[in-house]
Amino acid sequence: MWRSRPWFDCCDLIIQEGRIWRIVQHPDAEGPAPGDRVVDASGWVLLPGFINLHAHTPMTVLRDVTEDKPLARWLREEVWPRELRMRSWELLEGSKAALDEMLRSGFTTVLDMYRSMDVVGRLAEGRGMRAYLACGLVGWWPLSELGLRGALRLRRKFEGSRRVQVALGPHSPRYCPPAYLRRVLNLAGRAGMIVHMHCGEDPQEAGLWRKRHGYTPAEFLCNQLRGRSAPRVILAHAVHLGDPEIGRLAELPVGVAHCPTANVRLLGRTAVVRRLLEAGVPVGLGTDGAPSVGRLDAFSTIRDCALLAASGGDDAQLSPMQVLWMATRGGALALGRKELGQLSPGSAADLVALDMELMGTRRPGIKAACRALVWSARPDQVRMVMVDGIAVWTGRTEGPS
Repeated sequence: MWRSRPWFDCCDLIIQEGRIWRIVQHPDAEGPAPGDRVVDASGWVLLPGFINLHAHTPMTVLRDVTEDKPLARWLREEVWPRELRMRSWELLEGSKAALDEMLRSGFTTVLDMYRSMDVVGRLAEGRGMRAYLACGLVGWWPLSELGLRGALRLRRKFEGSRRVQVALGPHSPRYCPPAYLRRVLNLAGRAGMIVHMHCGEDPQEAGLWRKRHGYTPAEFLCNQLRGRSAPRVILAHAVHLGDPEIGRLAELPVGVAHCPTANVRLLGRTAVVRRLLEAGVPVGLGTDGAPSVGRLDAFSTIRDCALLAASGGDDAQLSPMQVLWMATRGGALALGRKELGQLSPGSAADLVALDMELMGTRRPGIKAACRALVWSARPDQVRMVMVDGIAVWTGRTEGPS
């Protein structure tokens, strides 16, 4: 599934109309054409823009206020009571803070799941980010119907947007029974929408479904996602998946959002990332929400992914290059966006530039650079973030409102 891209020690990246037009390996051979805008990136390393494959941006206002408890109790006792008291201005301010934190660390795309997604979409557009707005859904009437109607209204609102798309976000199999999930999947398939849901996060989830319905949530998805009209589905966490289920999911339009920090903090274990990748399942990285992880910057998530993989034994280890692939190309493939997550001619000009000298590394080889980016990089070393060839962040200390 993953593979390394060519590494150019010194080159010019030529961008036209929001796309990478050419990569010139010997820049002294030809200079810029009259009228070209030139950005001097000497001493910088350029990467594809990072993709946050699972987030709950408005929840930033709940950062560091919840007690650590097992997942079900944490939701029931810590999160949901506080969410009921959240006011509209808190959702707005939490979304601003989260998107700014993501953007400054190099996230150019975010798949968000929550309520008030119209606010998140408007703020993401204002910052020049790409955003998928997964409207949170639960299978309890009348919320089940109100949620679907609201998602379709939001889709019409952002229909003409270049960077914002609306998705369906059924919360999880625990709170969405099979009949309702079937409706969500059918609607998404007809409308061409992505479905994003928590799955394999709750250790009791599969057992409860098998007892009540005769199959696990993963088995249900495998049966429902056959056929040309099946929607693309992105599963968040996917910690409790067996090898047979992984093998079947690899044959379907399914991706996984690996959330290393939240998995360990709330679940006490991590996803079997190596097995998912070897089976051919596209795996990207997600921060999850601020209450469960604290920081929302890309480099914290990247480092935690590598650290947890290193602690899992030889059969779980990931190379720095694989981790960076997950943060970029893996997320793009999970979303079905082949033009994202790589720096190559024809790809979208979404990129993040870091100053290697600030990391104490000057013009390293590819292996040393990948190690430095995974283990040493910080958001304050980001010098520029670009989306569609437009610089949307240039290292300023203040962001858009």
